[in-house]
Amino acid sequence: MEKIHLGLQRISAVMQSLNHPQARYPSLHIAGTNGKGSVAAMSESILRQAGWKCGLYTSPHLLTIGERIRVGGRQISPRRFADVATRIRQCERSLLRNHALDRRLTYFEFVTACAFLHFAEQAIDVAVIEVGLGGRLDATNIVSSRVCVITGVSHDHQDFLGKTLAKIAAEKAGIIKPGVPVISGCQPQEARRVVRRTARSADAPLVRSIGIAGSGSQESGAAALPST
Repeated sequence: MEKIHLGLQRISAVMQSLNHPQARYPSLHIAGTNGKGSVAAMSESILRQAGWKCGLYTSPHLLTIGERIRVGGRQISPRRFADVATRIRQCERSLLRNHALDRRLTYFEFVTACAFLHFAEQAIDVAVIEVGLGGRLDATNIVSSRVCVITGVSHDHQDFLGKTLAKIAAEKAGIIKPGVPVISGCQPQEARRVVRRTARSADAPLVRSIGIAGSGSQESGAAALPST
């Protein structure tokens, strides 16, 4: 497995072969330079306390890979992870033999595929998904988003995302989907303009948050997770 090789072709091919498990539940999709892991954890806690069966996917982990994949606040067990990982690996091998993949999954793509499959088979109500790197070409960017969050933008991973805040913001704003509400905590004006323009072109209601957890201003529509 390669470390970083951005793109949606491989994860899309694997998910298609498994009948699109990531489309069986709505997702709250979170991108940003800093704070996205904290926002993901808080959002999952709120949804779980509200009675939703919630999946949480974050990265990286500190001790064990199970930290990345949780349902109902509990890490995926080693036995369960081994089961879904084996099936993802078998699927990958089949697609490689049939030339449906150009190369093996990266580490992040592989774990993301495991999370998507696990969540579907656990019949969760909603998933909280943290972007790994960037957004537009991140493996998580095939989820069925009901709300998108961009916590903030500053210079990070410039070799992959670009040298300017505008280019980095464009990559992170790549998680915005047509008509899907967006909450943005972007403060630099250069990045904020990109997020606003991307949301407007996607007809996506945009709520700007001061410090993401603080008070914000609504530009159009309301960002709320619809009931299923």
